[in-house]
Amino acid sequence: MSRDLIPELRCRMIYGAANNQLAAASTAEELGLAEQLAQRGILFQVEWTYNIGGVIAGVDEYLTGGTPAGALEAAITELARRNTREILAEAARTGRTPTAVAYDRVARRLAEQR
Repeated sequence: MSRDLIPELRCRMIYGAANNQLAAASTAEELGLAEQLAQRGILFQVEWTYNIGGVIAGVDEYLTGGTPAGALEAAITELARRNTREILAEAARTGRTPTAVAYDRVARRLAEQR
């Protein structure tokens, strides 16, 4: 979705499984589009915060040879739920967009690993 389409939207939330739902060429542009959505009262959470199953399943397969499907699905579901709740709660508490909160969380985790 481009900046030009945002004024035409007739929804309260954008929360889908597609990658790169916002037509942004950079993190800064994505943050700006998320802010523009927020100003219109449209909740947007960047998909990589909850659309994580395929990556986790691939890493699990590579590292362990594969966890039983039911156990892996339950773990992924709980992680996606927890991430979503935490990000939305922090965004509401701080008045920032969920996208800004998500990028800050990643930056903090990367800094901790260094």
